[in-house]
Amino acid sequence: MTNTQSASNQIRTLGASKHDTRTKPLQPFLIDACHLQAALAVWDYCRASARLLFDTAPIDPTDQRIGQALDVASEGLTRMQMRALFHRHVSKERIDLALEQLLRLGLINRETSTGRGQATTLWTRPQNPDTNATPCEAGPYGA
Repeated sequence: MTNTQSASNQIRTLGASKHDTRTKPLQPFLIDACHLQAALAVWDYCRASARLLFDTAPIDPTDQRIGQALDVASEGLTRMQMRALFHRHVSKERIDLALEQLLRLGLINRETSTGRGQATTLWTRPQNPDTNATPCEAGPYGA
């Protein structure tokens, strides 16, 4: 094999047949931030699906009701609002236990804000990472 033939083989497109005469230089595969964000979004979806399908931890009805209320209240709920959710028929201890279980499972977040007087604790659903970042530029292999 001559040097010319060797160079021709090196720049032949990946997956091209031996008889394909179209050639272009091979470029390294580049992984941009948008590719990593897309992978993270897939991973988050898989993790949520697995938790939904295979999580065998029994979810208490109190936990479920708090979770449903947090799904609707995008700004979150205070403990007083949660007590009102149950028409004050569920004890503070039971709500605390439910919140701790949901927090341990990673299904809720706790945010404390200070204002006038006593600090306020707000319970919210976790937000997904920002996957709406700038799209990848179209490269030699597409976006």
